[in-house]
Parts: sequence; C-alpha cells; structure tokens
Amino acid sequence: MRPCRLRMARHFTRGMRGFRRGDCLTRHAILINMPRIYLGLGSNLGDRARHIRNAMTSLIRAGIRITRQSSLYVTEPLEMLNQPWFLNCAVEAETHLMPRELLAVLRSIEAAAGRRRLMRSGPRVLDLDILLFGRAVFDSRWLEIPHPRIAERRFVLLPLCEIAPAARHPKLHRTVRQLLAAAKDNSLVRRWSFPSTQPFRREDSKAEVSR
Repeated sequence: MRPCRLRMARHFTRGMRGFRRGDCLTRHAILINMPRIYLGLGSNLGDRARHIRNAMTSLIRAGIRITRQSSLYVTEPLEMLNQPWFLNCAVEAETHLMPRELLAVLRSIEAAAGRRRLMRSGPRVLDLDILLFGRAVFDSRWLEIPHPRIAERRFVLLPLCEIAPAARHPKLHRTVRQLLAAAKDNSLVRRWSFPSTQPFRREDSKAEVSR
C-alpha cells in the first residue's frame, strides 16, 4: 500500500500562520486559508443536464460553496466508444472538507443518483471528480490530486479553462490554458445548447480552443 502524501506548494503555504514551507495540509490550514477547489461533473445516461444540476444542489447542501460554474459541454466518449455522448462541466468551489472527506461526499452523491461502478470508462448516470484542490498534491491508493489525467482530456480542460484559465497545475507547473493548448486529445467537445439541433463537426470543436 502506498503511503498517503499531501503537501502544498511553497507559495500556497507562504503567509499562513503556524505553517512553514513543506508542512502538510491540515484541517487547520484549510480553515485559515480555504483553497479554491475545482470539480469536474459529467453524465451520459438519462436526463444528463438534470443529473448535473441535482449534483450541484447536493454539493451546496453538503456545505460546498460553488463560486463559479462553466457552461455545459457535450463531449465524445473516450476509450469505450460505443456509449452515449456525455455532458460535462466544471465548477470552482470552496470547502472546509479535507480531500478524503470531499471524495466521500462526491461518492455519496453519485450513489444517490444511481451510479453503479460496473466497468471502467463505461456509461454512468453521474461522474464527479476532484480536479484541483488549491495547489495541494495528494497521493494515495484511493485518491490522487491533481486528477492524474487532467492534462490529457479536453472534456475536462475546456470547461475548466472557461472558468479558471490561469489556474496552475502544481505538479506540471503549467496553467490550464497552457495544458489545453498542448493537449493531444482530438475528441469532439462543444458547448451544449438545449435543444441541440446542430450536427457535430470537428471544426466546431477546434474553434472552442481558440476562444
């Protein structure tokens, strides 16, 4: 079993009372200097938009303060291609929860929505991921922050870039905008409108990157 490691970048700890550079992120640190967190939300079964909207309501009820929300994006499935297309978005939020506590809240919201983890990369009623937790780096058997595949996925980077283009990846030391520009993922991602009557075109997806 890998040991759990949670640390903060130097500029995150600077100026925090009672903490030195390299100190571990603790509940006391979060209470004093509550970090901005970024979450990814997605769904490709049933009423996708409603599932995401209900998840945001559940996050608020759990004491997680949503401060910014991206548009909804319709996105092409990856890995397992024979499944419905997704709706995805990203939110910026604040919380007093520690990372594992936040993960437990997200998993309980997924379960309440009817999510069953039957296969990797398969269809899901609701998918909630921790993308960034301030500038903290967390590594355990159950949870890795930043999300380990954030730099590879345009369906994550496009919504995140809409609300936090200057947010910096604490391990790769690049902004979200820079990660998006460098991403090799060519999957289709476009803003969603309801009802959507426009056909999906690859040039639409590419146009989003230049915005």
